[in-house]
Amino acid sequence: MFGRDGRELTVRTVRPHGPRLLVTFEGVEDRTAAERLAGSTLEVPESWLPSLPEGSWWSYEATGCVVRTESGRTIGTVAEVLAYPAHDLWRVVDDDGGETLIPAVDAFIVSVDLAGRSAVVREVPGLTAPEPS
Repeated sequence: MFGRDGRELTVRTVRPHGPRLLVTFEGVEDRTAAERLAGSTLEVPESWLPSLPEGSWWSYEATGCVVRTESGRTIGTVAEVLAYPAHDLWRVVDDDGGETLIPAVDAFIVSVDLAGRSAVVREVPGLTAPEPS
Protein backbone atom coordinates (compact mmCIF):
# COMPACT_ATOMS: atom_id res chain seq x y z
CA MET A 1 0.00 0.00 0.00
CA PHE A 2 1.09 3.53 -0.64
CA GLY A 3 0.21 6.17 1.92
CA ARG A 4 -0.97 9.65 0.93
CA ASP A 5 2.64 10.82 1.21
CA GLY A 6 3.65 8.27 -1.44
CA ARG A 7 5.59 5.94 0.85
CA GLU A 8 5.06 2.23 0.56
CA LEU A 9 3.62 0.52 3.63
CA THR A 10 3.91 -3.11 4.65
CA VAL A 11 0.91 -4.94 6.15
CA ARG A 12 1.69 -6.21 9.65
CA THR A 13 -1.63 -7.87 10.60
CA VAL A 14 -5.15 -8.33 9.26
CA ARG A 15 -8.14 -9.49 11.27
CA PRO A 16 -11.92 -9.42 10.93
CA HIS A 17 -13.62 -6.47 12.62
CA GLY A 18 -17.39 -6.73 12.10
CA PRO A 19 -18.11 -6.63 8.35
CA ARG A 20 -14.68 -5.11 7.63
CA LEU A 21 -11.03 -5.98 8.08
CA LEU A 22 -8.78 -4.27 10.60
CA VAL A 23 -5.35 -3.81 9.03
CA THR A 24 -2.19 -2.66 10.80
CA PHE A 25 0.98 -1.54 9.04
CA GLU A 26 4.62 -1.57 10.02
CA GLY A 27 5.69 1.92 11.06
CA VAL A 28 2.15 3.07 11.85
CA GLU A 29 2.24 2.86 15.61
CA ASP A 30 -0.77 4.81 16.88
CA ARG A 31 -4.31 5.85 16.01
CA THR A 32 -3.26 9.36 14.96
CA ALA A 33 -0.78 7.96 12.42
CA ALA A 34 -3.40 5.50 11.19
CA GLU A 35 -6.03 8.24 10.78
CA ARG A 36 -3.67 10.08 8.43
CA LEU A 37 -4.03 7.09 6.07
CA ALA A 38 -7.80 7.59 5.73
CA GLY A 39 -8.71 7.88 2.07
CA SER A 40 -5.62 6.00 0.88
CA THR A 41 -6.04 3.10 -1.50
CA LEU A 42 -4.99 -0.35 -0.37
CA GLU A 43 -3.78 -2.49 -3.25
CA VAL A 44 -2.99 -6.14 -2.80
CA PRO A 45 -1.59 -8.75 -5.20
CA GLU A 46 -4.31 -10.48 -7.20
CA SER A 47 -3.12 -13.78 -5.72
CA TRP A 48 -4.37 -12.58 -2.29
CA LEU A 49 -7.97 -12.25 -3.47
CA PRO A 50 -10.37 -14.97 -2.33
CA SER A 51 -12.27 -17.00 -4.91
CA LEU A 52 -15.68 -15.65 -5.83
CA PRO A 53 -18.86 -17.60 -6.54
CA GLU A 54 -19.49 -18.57 -10.17
CA GLY A 55 -20.68 -15.58 -12.19
CA SER A 56 -19.19 -13.03 -9.76
CA TRP A 57 -16.25 -10.76 -10.53
CA TRP A 58 -14.10 -8.11 -8.92
CA SER A 59 -15.07 -4.56 -9.90
CA TYR A 60 -11.60 -3.68 -11.23
CA GLU A 61 -11.96 -6.47 -13.81
CA ALA A 62 -14.54 -4.40 -15.73
CA THR A 63 -11.80 -2.00 -16.85
CA GLY A 64 -11.28 -2.46 -20.58
CA CYS A 65 -14.72 -3.96 -21.26
CA VAL A 66 -16.64 -2.55 -24.23
CA VAL A 67 -20.06 -1.38 -23.01
CA ARG A 68 -23.16 -1.78 -25.16
CA THR A 69 -26.83 -1.20 -24.47
CA GLU A 70 -29.41 -3.97 -24.68
CA SER A 71 -30.23 -2.75 -28.20
CA GLY A 72 -26.57 -3.19 -29.23
CA ARG A 73 -25.51 0.49 -29.33
CA THR A 74 -21.87 0.88 -28.23
CA ILE A 75 -21.40 3.44 -25.45
CA GLY A 76 -17.63 3.07 -25.12
CA THR A 77 -15.02 1.26 -23.06
CA VAL A 78 -14.71 1.16 -19.27
CA ALA A 79 -11.65 3.35 -18.72
CA GLU A 80 -11.81 3.33 -14.94
CA VAL A 81 -13.85 1.98 -12.06
CA LEU A 82 -14.46 4.71 -9.49
CA ALA A 83 -15.04 3.45 -5.95
CA TYR A 84 -17.67 5.35 -3.97
CA PRO A 85 -19.24 4.40 -0.63
CA ALA A 86 -22.69 3.60 -2.07
CA HIS A 87 -21.48 1.75 -5.19
CA ASP A 88 -18.86 1.83 -7.90
CA LEU A 89 -19.19 3.94 -11.03
CA TRP A 90 -17.87 2.92 -14.42
CA ARG A 91 -16.23 5.79 -16.32
CA VAL A 92 -16.99 4.78 -19.89
CA VAL A 93 -15.19 6.64 -22.68
CA ASP A 94 -16.31 6.61 -26.32
CA ASP A 95 -14.11 6.94 -29.42
CA ASP A 96 -14.52 10.73 -29.42
CA GLY A 97 -13.43 11.05 -25.77
CA GLY A 98 -16.96 11.58 -24.45
CA GLU A 99 -17.56 10.17 -20.99
CA THR A 100 -20.55 8.43 -19.44
CA LEU A 101 -20.68 7.51 -15.75
CA ILE A 102 -22.66 4.34 -15.19
CA PRO A 103 -23.54 3.12 -11.68
CA ALA A 104 -22.25 -0.46 -11.37
CA VAL A 105 -25.46 -1.80 -9.85
CA ASP A 106 -27.89 -4.52 -10.90
CA ALA A 107 -30.49 -1.92 -11.95
CA PHE A 108 -28.19 -0.81 -14.79
CA ILE A 109 -25.80 -3.69 -15.51
CA VAL A 110 -27.41 -6.54 -17.46
CA SER A 111 -24.35 -8.74 -17.95
CA VAL A 112 -20.57 -8.76 -17.90
CA ASP A 113 -18.49 -11.11 -20.05
CA LEU A 114 -14.93 -10.84 -18.75
CA ALA A 115 -13.55 -13.39 -21.24
CA GLY A 116 -15.12 -11.46 -24.12
CA ARG A 117 -14.21 -8.08 -22.53
CA SER A 118 -17.75 -6.77 -22.92
CA ALA A 119 -20.70 -5.63 -20.83
CA VAL A 120 -24.36 -4.94 -21.53
CA VAL A 121 -26.26 -2.16 -19.76
CA ARG A 122 -29.92 -1.14 -19.72
CA GLU A 123 -31.22 1.68 -21.91
CA VAL A 124 -31.80 4.53 -19.46
CA PRO A 125 -32.90 7.86 -21.00
CA GLY A 126 -30.45 10.60 -20.09
CA LEU A 127 -27.82 8.12 -18.93
CA THR A 128 -27.21 5.36 -21.48
CA ALA A 129 -29.81 6.35 -24.08
CA PRO A 130 -30.75 9.65 -25.69
CA GLU A 131 -33.57 11.60 -24.05
CA PRO A 132 -36.94 10.77 -25.67
CA SER A 133 -38.06 13.48 -28.10
